[in-house]
Amino acid sequence: MLVLLTWATEGVYPLAVLAAAAGYGAWPARWLLRGDSPAKRWTLATALGLGALVFLTLALGLLGVMGRIPAWGLVGLGVVMGCVALSREDFRRVGDQAATGVKLRVVLMIAGFALPATVGFIGATLPPGVLWVEEGRGYDALEYHLQAPREFYDADRITFLPHNVYASFPQQMETLYLLLMQLRGDAQLAAIPAQMLHLLCGALAIVAIGVWSPPGWPRLVATLTAVSAPWLVIVGTLAYVELGMLLFTAVACGLLLDQLRAERPDTRAMIAAGMAAGLACGCKYTAIVLIAIAGWVSWMLLARAAWRNRAIGGAVFAVAAALTFAPWAARNVAFTGDPVYPFGWRVFHGAAWSDAQVEQWARGHRVPPESASVAGRAKLAMRELFGSFERSGPPSGQAVF
Repeated sequence: MLVLLTWATEGVYPLAVLAAAAGYGAWPARWLLRGDSPAKRWTLATALGLGALVFLTLALGLLGVMGRIPAWGLVGLGVVMGCVALSREDFRRVGDQAATGVKLRVVLMIAGFALPATVGFIGATLPPGVLWVEEGRGYDALEYHLQAPREFYDADRITFLPHNVYASFPQQMETLYLLLMQLRGDAQLAAIPAQMLHLLCGALAIVAIGVWSPPGWPRLVATLTAVSAPWLVIVGTLAYVELGMLLFTAVACGLLLDQLRAERPDTRAMIAAGMAAGLACGCKYTAIVLIAIAGWVSWMLLARAAWRNRAIGGAVFAVAAALTFAPWAARNVAFTGDPVYPFGWRVFHGAAWSDAQVEQWARGHRVPPESASVAGRAKLAMRELFGSFERSGPPSGQAVF
């Protein structure tokens, strides 16, 4: 009952953010995906709208004018835009769906989603750091995912935090947490809504995977495979960034797959894919390589279009991705002189960093020497994926998986 009450009260804020995002993104999504299904359009709309909300909040925060009234104004305008979009027939039309096996697929879908949905639903209402040992008791969330926007909230502006290098990472999700703090009128009270928003981004990522999968059994297999990953729930119940990145990634990959067999790739769809990939990069630096570059390379190699058309489509994707990541690079240049702070230190020598800190960072993130070999890394991967038996953990000395 307490969990339901928490979602009924605190859940209003993340749902309002998502509703506003869908409104902001509805109109560009309609232009970018002409003739596509409303499901794809609304999924893209929510992803692009989250990016729009972030950049508007970032701009107001940098100017020092981001308060509770402007925050509710941003959300209210987005909701109105979404209501206007819903009044249009082409946003409400639903395509035909084959009825064969629908009842069985629904039963299997409910059964597969029941456990992770329940754990996520409950876990997102708990204070960060009390649920999972695997994530250092929520250390990352408390150290910077929530702490950095809290300092911005307290300072009434977004500024450089020289004492917290993580605050200079791309902050696509953290800026949404700042928006929630403004909506809630308190930084600490926004912690639970922030966790809920992150979990809901994961749910939307599963929706995106389903929307861009072939209908029928392939869609069921794809969504159940995705939702079965335990890490989805472990990070989903914390105010992290991974599930936001996953949402943008799923949308970008779905759009790229749509254009894989096209003899002449649709320019607007490639723009949309690039924008989604760039927004993924705005969640985490690693997405630059794992999502944007890997997605571009994969599409360029596998697309069926002639090389000239492939090159045009790839260039459109790359430019759109660069443009949607650019605000974070520009912020870092303004604050530190390093667009990828602190990783560009040896080239740009950004503010409040040093060679000693570069080495300290490397030591802290380096694989232990005994695991540095290929065999050692494979052993680490197997342990992370499948677990291991440990005899030193419990007081009884019994083996634990």
